[in-house]
Amino acid sequence: QGFVTSNPTAIEKISYITGKLGGRAMGNPVNFTAIKLSENSFLAQTTTSGHKKGVFFEIEGNKVKATQSRYCPLSHCRNRNLALTDNFQFVATTNDSDGYGIFDLVL
Repeated sequence: QGFVTSNPTAIEKISYITGKLGGRAMGNPVNFTAIKLSENSFLAQTTTSGHKKGVFFEIEGNKVKATQSRYCPLSHCRNRNLALTDNFQFVATTNDSDGYGIFDLVL
């Protein structure tokens, strides 16, 4: 349990993905929807306060790491998922740190 950092962390075999997005820029923690982008790449995304907010993360073997964090006003991205070209946000490592981060990740 705890936040997913940019350092690889060992994990078990994956059957599903769920968790929460937190960090100072999120305000209150919220559940996310996990979107598979490629074989080892995923997006933890939510819609809150008129924005899509999310953290990109990778799973390689039995390790998981957060790679990027992005947001976009719904007026620009209502009908699509977040992309790396959307607005930058720091990857949070605690609820008190800047940006958005993944925590309570269940695989």
